[in-house]
Amino acid sequence: MRDEVFLINPKQWKQEVVSGTGLDIVGIVSKAFPQAKHILCLTDKRVASLYPDTIKGLQGMGSELLIIPQGEGQKSLSRLEWVIDALAYRTFTRDSLFIALGGGVIGDIGGLAASLYMRGMNLILIPTTLLSMVDSAYGGKTAINLKYGKNLVGTFYPAQLIIVDTVFLSILPPEEWVNGLAEVVKYGIGFDAGLFEELEAYVALGKPWQEGDWGEWIPRCYRIKLDIVKDDLHEGGKRMLLNIGHTIAHALERWGGYGLYSHGQSVFFGMKAEIGMSRKEGYLSDIDYNRITALLDATAPVLSPLPPSIDELLPLLQWDKKRREGRGVIMPVVKGVGKGEVEEGSKD
Repeated sequence: MRDEVFLINPKQWKQEVVSGTGLDIVGIVSKAFPQAKHILCLTDKRVASLYPDTIKGLQGMGSELLIIPQGEGQKSLSRLEWVIDALAYRTFTRDSLFIALGGGVIGDIGGLAASLYMRGMNLILIPTTLLSMVDSAYGGKTAINLKYGKNLVGTFYPAQLIIVDTVFLSILPPEEWVNGLAEVVKYGIGFDAGLFEELEAYVALGKPWQEGDWGEWIPRCYRIKLDIVKDDLHEGGKRMLLNIGHTIAHALERWGGYGLYSHGQSVFFGMKAEIGMSRKEGYLSDIDYNRITALLDATAPVLSPLPPSIDELLPLLQWDKKRREGRGVIMPVVKGVGKGEVEEGSKD
């Protein structure tokens, strides 16, 4: 079992990560917050049905349960208000404990509710998807969507504790492997040439992803993210690198009404498009372009229906969160395997 602590500027937030397989989740929570008398657990219907023993364990320690429907559509102002109303109705205080048990959607809306209620309450994230285990649970981003774009309303509020139990991966639905793999491949492409090579080798073996070395790959990914976030919590510079593939992906998700394509499908599409841009602008050699494209082709799903052209998506970039007043489009580019940088340019 790994037990790691990261300090995040500018407030020196302490973010502790406990990771392993078959963890005693109730024991870890009790040890971290021994004084917690009032606990709320937010999850969704699918998680509640897949992991009833985890739910029972949390309820056994006195946790009240809130279950919402599954899906990106829950990241709305109305659902956020519903969760906050539930906290107020149950007379929770800022000393109470909020547990978000689920994937990225639960972490986003749960983290945002915890950050806003009484200006911030204790927060634990228990990610149950590969995507949340390798990426979305770390660094404190919380958000809901607006009709204009994805994640436009949110806060930076790192959870004090993240419990990563890879046992949840044993019954992970197939579509969630796509969502998580997109982020893992992103870390290999933009940050870790060694991880990229391991993914290349694993693909060559033809083995199912369920048998991958997740006990090592997951910590590699979250350490990369937290190493970047610790000095750039509010995404003023280097943290933008973590959005490789996401500039185009978020535009595609909005174009599809946040339901036509999953986040993972969109990120794979975005990475392919942005890798092509990096090559076209002379940032990426043909050799590295071909290697990256081969890995993406081997891991990315075929999109159906066919996605729109990049030209159709460009108008949607005006709502990208990396955009700054009076400046062009700011986005990560890839300059080699494991080497990403942030560049600024026009939409052309």
